Amino acid sequence: MVDDFLPFHKAIVMVMMGRGIMEKEDFIDNFDELKDHYIEHPAVVDAEVEPTLEKINEKLANYDFAISLTKYEYSGEEFYVFVSTTQSPENRFQNVYTHEEIQFFPALIKEIITTEEANISPIDVLNLSSKLETPITKGRAEELLEEWTDVGYFHRIDDMIFLGPRMLVEFNGYLAVHFADYIQMCFICKNTVYKAIVMVMMGRGIMEKEDFIDNFDELKDHYIEHPAVVDAEVEPTLEKINEKLANYDFAISLTKYEYSGEEFYVFVSTTQSPENRFQNVYTHEEIQFFPALIKEIITTEEANISPIDVLNLSSKLETPITKGRAEELLEEWTDVGYFHRIDDMIFLGPRMLVEFNGYLAVHFADYIQMCFICKNTVYKVSPPSDNFFKLWNCFKKSFVMILHFGKKL
Repeated sequence: MVDDFLPFHKAIVMVMMGRGIMEKEDFIDNFDELKDHYIEHPAVVDAEVEPTLEKINEKLANYDFAISLTKYEYSGEEFYVFVSTTQSPENRFQNVYTHEEIQFFPALIKEIITTEEANISPIDVLNLSSKLETPITKGRAEELLEEWTDVGYFHRIDDMIFLGPRMLVEFNGYLAVHFADYIQMCFICKNTVYKAIVMVMMGRGIMEKEDFIDNFDELKDHYIEHPAVVDAEVEPTLEKINEKLANYDFAISLTKYEYSGEEFYVFVSTTQSPENRFQNVYTHEEIQFFPALIKEIITTEEANISPIDVLNLSSKLETPITKGRAEELLEEWTDVGYFHRIDDMIFLGPRMLVEFNGYLAVHFADYIQMCFICKNTVYKVSPPSDNFFKLWNCFKKSFVMILHFGKKL
């Protein structure tokens, strides 16, 4: 270590190099113990955590390392982490693990980051070990997971495995490059409550209006120490968030679901087709099931189908999928708002009608059209024969269902 480091500074670095990660409270306790131990040095007497770390990090920067404080959004905990500021996982571990063991690290990241819940079970981890290009034993996979969890690269919550606090700090650049289809660098990190709202909506996809407001209030309480949060209200906050999200072709929208009268907040892509939206999440065969489901629903007179219809459709695809997989996909897509159940019948969901309104208008033009009066999309139960009926359809639901796509209420 460089010469002008005090033994006190060196001790902090050695502890963090060895541990890799420490909860904030543990770090402060350790800091105070080291202060007591090195108290004979005048510069240590009044030492405080942040100024001390600034001094340490000035020196560590010469070696591409840093000690950082990070808030772990999955649990709200705060951690100090010792990180490399330049390395990829492959370079970081090349002198510690074998090539076969190193390949398990990015495979684990991918397995976690491509799930909708952003976590996997320990069983998933063990099963993954046999799917590698060069498999490793389940026993070794278990050992590696434990080692990498101990130093903060992964994290357990309720026995599920998440990307860890150290991973999200140390390899943020690596994640942004190698998993760009699943994550992007947060553009609103300077306001943590904004980030938290976006993270919740990205994860959930859809929330009933009342649930969203409750969640908003909980996040306000959690981040109330920030002056800008004290008087925050839903709509102005979302306007601010959406200004930033627009740069990435996303938005959080409030929509009224005409089939049930419920109101939902939905997280939507403003430019993508279903094929592009899902291309890195599902197989080609699974993706084709999505527009097939839309067509099956939108071409019925009632604008809904039964779960049995869904299962039967799976075998009619150009490349059939199993009924079991069809059932799983329907559940996944319903959970995030693309489809919706009412009295056990399947309808197009609130998120579908906002996110893919342009797609629907282009690909199902024989069944829907943009209304020239209300500027919403009209789903035609029976095509009107003249302009009078087109006008009448805007007001009489016995002729049409008016689907409000992203209407601001």
